[in-house]
Amino acid sequence: MRNLLIMHLESLNRNNFLLNRDLFPFLCEIERQSVSFQKYFSTATSTLMAIGDILYGGMDQYETSETLDDVPETYIYESSLMDDLKKAGYHTGIYVYPDGNNRESAEEKHLAGFQNQMILKRDYKEYMEAFSEGMKTLPFALMSCNYISNSSFNKYALEGDGHDGFKRWDAGYRAMDEHVQDLFKLLKKNGVADSTVVLFYGDHGDDYWTHAFRYGMTHAIEPNALLTHTPFFIYDPKMEGRGIVDYDTLLCATDVRELVMDILEPQNEWLHKVKKSGRKYVFSRSAYAAQPIGNTRYFKGYAVCDGTYLLLVSPEGMEMYHILMDSDCHNNLLAHFYIDNGRLIDDLNAPEYYPEAIWGFWREATRRKVRQIFYFLREILYKETLRTYMAGGRSEGDMNEEMDFAHVSDR
Repeated sequence: MRNLLIMHLESLNRNNFLLNRDLFPFLCEIERQSVSFQKYFSTATSTLMAIGDILYGGMDQYETSETLDDVPETYIYESSLMDDLKKAGYHTGIYVYPDGNNRESAEEKHLAGFQNQMILKRDYKEYMEAFSEGMKTLPFALMSCNYISNSSFNKYALEGDGHDGFKRWDAGYRAMDEHVQDLFKLLKKNGVADSTVVLFYGDHGDDYWTHAFRYGMTHAIEPNALLTHTPFFIYDPKMEGRGIVDYDTLLCATDVRELVMDILEPQNEWLHKVKKSGRKYVFSRSAYAAQPIGNTRYFKGYAVCDGTYLLLVSPEGMEMYHILMDSDCHNNLLAHFYIDNGRLIDDLNAPEYYPEAIWGFWREATRRKVRQIFYFLREILYKETLRTYMAGGRSEGDMNEEMDFAHVSDR
């Protein structure tokens, strides 16, 4: 049986990973030896939501929660990924460093599973010793949740006080890269490097206030691509042809549970299986359905993405982006339209629209394409958002009262 190490890449979106390779020298080297999926999206914009989606393979478990700390009265899923692996004979362990941030409530709500815990280690040496001990019992399935690159915790990456936010941001990512290298050294030291598959995933990215200041929060806000488009790659030492970059396969956080079970199969045909998975879109959110909008700084929004276009709804209206052309989601493709009875109508008299634009990008063929994609994705987004509200014990009326499907956002 092969071993498994899951590496949580805290607060790292795909853009930052691609544009700041100097901060991640070891991580980039490992990615070059891995199968890297370029169209992986998180299903949530906050850490614990993303972890819950990954470990349970679904999004509905906690939708009845009015806060991130609420414990559900009933559970939809009977076990987590780590529970299943423990039952299959694996030694399991999930370790958190350097701070918990809702970890106590995560334990109360069985975020890690019903037979597993998220164990907090505030000292880095003790944190690494936990992995070293875990690797001595074979087979093992361990999960590293190093939160040091989180904007709340990157202060731990520097000694002393008074460091500015830019230095903390830089140091947090460098500490992440060093941590990955430290774990690979442990794999070699314990003689299990050739028998351990390492899965890397970004839980969410950060938006540095380009879509509004949002009380200074960088994530747990509406799920545009800066928040949801994250790195995802798998280092499999037994796979021939490593160094594969997969540009086409659409994956998301809720696919990880089944993917892990395929990876650990003796036949080692997981790549063939995942390429045949056939996912058409990813649905993401920034809050649980039961969370009230007026009582939280966790700005509520829902999005659906097909790997090229992303459609988002929030209390401020609707936004649509071509995330390959506009990866930061700054150009709302709906800006030159208004919605009338569900129909997307050209707003060619808007002050910012110029007649000359008709001969350039915004020609009729472009506007027609925007309308077609909007209608297609809006139907999916409405259906998925309603399903989530109902999972949270809420109604279609509640959804339409909170989410504005009837107007284009002017943000």
